[in-house]
Amino acid sequence: MLLILDENKEIVKSISADSTNGTHYFNDSHTEKVIDFDSTYEFSVSVDDESSKYLTCGNYVMLQDLDDDTILFKIIEVQDIRDDKSPRPQKRIVCENVFIFDLNNVIVPDRVLTDTNIGPVLTYILGGSGWIPQDTENVGAVATLELTGYVTAQEALHQACAAFDCEVKFYVKTYQGRIVGYYCKVAKEFGENEGVRVESGVGIKGITRKALFTNIKTALIPLGATQADGTQLTISTINGGLNYISNDEANKQYNPSGTGYLMAKMVNENITNATALKQWGTLELRKLSSPSYQYEVSILMLEQVYGFEAHRVRKGSYVRIIDLEMNPSVTVQARVIELNICYSDMSKSTCVVGDFIDVNSATPAIINQLRENAKVSTNANKVATIASNKAETAQQIASNAENAANDANTNATDAKQVANDAKDSAVTAIDTANNALMKAGDNNKPFYGELPPAIPKLNDTWFKIDEEQTTITGVFKWTGIIWEEIPLDYNALKVGELSAITAKLGNVESGSITGAEFIHNINYRDEEGNLFTGTVTMNDDGFNAATLLPTGAGSAILKSDVTTLGGLKVAQQLMDHNISGELKETMLRGDSLDFTKDGQTTLSINADLFYSMKWQDLILNS
Repeated sequence: MLLILDENKEIVKSISADSTNGTHYFNDSHTEKVIDFDSTYEFSVSVDDESSKYLTCGNYVMLQDLDDDTILFKIIEVQDIRDDKSPRPQKRIVCENVFIFDLNNVIVPDRVLTDTNIGPVLTYILGGSGWIPQDTENVGAVATLELTGYVTAQEALHQACAAFDCEVKFYVKTYQGRIVGYYCKVAKEFGENEGVRVESGVGIKGITRKALFTNIKTALIPLGATQADGTQLTISTINGGLNYISNDEANKQYNPSGTGYLMAKMVNENITNATALKQWGTLELRKLSSPSYQYEVSILMLEQVYGFEAHRVRKGSYVRIIDLEMNPSVTVQARVIELNICYSDMSKSTCVVGDFIDVNSATPAIINQLRENAKVSTNANKVATIASNKAETAQQIASNAENAANDANTNATDAKQVANDAKDSAVTAIDTANNALMKAGDNNKPFYGELPPAIPKLNDTWFKIDEEQTTITGVFKWTGIIWEEIPLDYNALKVGELSAITAKLGNVESGSITGAEFIHNINYRDEEGNLFTGTVTMNDDGFNAATLLPTGAGSAILKSDVTTLGGLKVAQQLMDHNISGELKETMLRGDSLDFTKDGQTTLSINADLFYSMKWQDLILNS
């Protein structure tokens, strides 16, 4: 909305860009420039609009800019237009920021302000205009400014901003429809470097690049600080007597018919060392010995377009301009030096950029890696989605495995009974062995007991007895020097169905004994065609059931584990060893779905809520 004020700065009318009944404006353009602080505004209205009678030279127009600052403009020109583009007559209203009018009509008395900052300088320059400087502490420079010749306040302002390397913005404050203050905001530099990126097709309205060959130089004479004898430092003492450096390759390319070099000189009074001077000159020659480029770029203001809210561009902002379709590609950083805002149609807003800096367009390795990681993350999300769809099936498998565990415990009880029967058979085996050995000759007497006989004879046999368990723990033969243990073949202890290679009668140990270790292989396909594979094992370590379900996403599988070791546990794990990251370390347990990284849980989802709560109400704990 625009407010129209009369010559006394009293509001007399308001007009809108989208009004359907009352007065409305169109084709407006608010221009702000960095270089000379120029600030203008133009707009059009129909001649027969009632507001047109207030739009006369000397009156004022007030609006709020994109930063919500109130800007006051003075109408300096009114044009009556009728052409083939306008079926009805129009008025074109041309305005300029009122500070320009005010400062151009104030003369600043001559004065020298020595070793001061920007605050007192602006207070002196603006003193006769009614404008008040603000935020002067943002500029910390100290300088000496000499104002002579009775210049206007506008000219003095430009001198001050150049001396203190700062920028200004003029705006007003209002209260209940009246202007209550005129202010000059000061900053080292307006605009932000927020990483706004514009590309061909997205943000760039037009771009022109000019390659300039007229300023190419192939040799440079670098000059340093003025020395005590009044001459300037050169590089001849460290450069074989030559006071210049050259680029022969560039000279062949850009000066093929010349007899010498395309020479230039550059001075840097801050360098007092010949070696440093040569290094500086070499860097400068690199810039001079290749074509320079000038750019003209028109950028669309997309901030008001849905989806581009972060595309914030202001006067002084830095933007990155990318056009990979040009050859060579355009990759530069530039500053917005002119802003043209169309409040009636923001899609028509543009800006002009300058102060171009070429940016290396090579993609760093880390960026490529991040892109690859992004692909992996996308694949991981797909696999996780598949896994969640299979979670119900996996839970059913876990329930079946739990039932199998109960059956296995019953089998374990039966196995214990088999072991007790084996113990009884072992006692019978001892009696049989005793009867057989009693028939041996005198030179082969058998002895039974926990301790060996005191006076053995050669080839005597000692059966070592565990008195508490009433079992034979070993058979030894006297060699005349020591009792040597005799290994027993498992056939020596065949009793019914019992067969053992080694035996501690009472506690039977074996590599595999039916009834003591149970192994069952799983190979099952459900109605949906999903193949479940795995193994159910019961041994001294407890009960364990592990099943694997392919997810259908590459090498990823969903693993379900049920174990009785340390108590009944149920866990489900999503595994894929062909990729890295969070997918490999995802565990769906009996009570939660856990995502871990480097051994630390990064996300946990409660299992009860996982299966019962609506997804939009699911609580995530991380």
